[in-house]
Amino acid sequence: MDWGIPLWFLPCIFMVFLVFSAIDKIQSKIPSNMLVIFIVLLGFIWPRLTGLHLPWSIDVALVSVGFYAFGGQLKTWLFGLSKQNTALLFLLFFGIHFIGFYINPEKVDMYRSIYGNEALFFLSGLSGAIAYLMFFKLVPVFSFFAYLGRHTIVLLAAHMRMLTVVKLVLMVIFGMTVFEFTEIEKFGLAILQVLLVIPIIWLVNKYLPILDGKVTKS
Repeated sequence: MDWGIPLWFLPCIFMVFLVFSAIDKIQSKIPSNMLVIFIVLLGFIWPRLTGLHLPWSIDVALVSVGFYAFGGQLKTWLFGLSKQNTALLFLLFFGIHFIGFYINPEKVDMYRSIYGNEALFFLSGLSGAIAYLMFFKLVPVFSFFAYLGRHTIVLLAAHMRMLTVVKLVLMVIFGMTVFEFTEIEKFGLAILQVLLVIPIIWLVNKYLPILDGKVTKS
């Protein structure tokens, strides 16, 4: 699926939902937790033993089940924290996330089942997820970001095509044929891509909301 890398996790997360819904039917916590651990370990072992990438990123979904299960367990605790404790724990978890990411011997690429040190990957990923959740609990909700969040599928599907449009304009108007952007320019391009996608979001939401995973306009 190299032609649509930004969308790879959509079928992956669908598989996560399917796997976890089956696990969730187990009433006893100990067997269900043990099954989650087994599934995550299987997801880590599979690429090492076979080198094969399964359809719909099923192998990645097995690993992702661990994060999904932890999220369900921690949800009540996270929402119940005071603002002061949230701020302190945000700094703690972000520190763990940052250190775990940089001492991991390999660059992580879940799409290709590359985790480096699996323990560091999981620790960094989980602590990072918690830290970012706490961050957004601390800061005000910006309606523009909330709007983008409601239309993530369209944004993911179209933002790379908007980069193609930008490059075409640069070629036609400025004669550019080699595209090497600085980090600041990349940041500006990302903002421009998002702005160019907004009319597409509006059209999809008005005429084909099913393409955004909705059955009604929002």
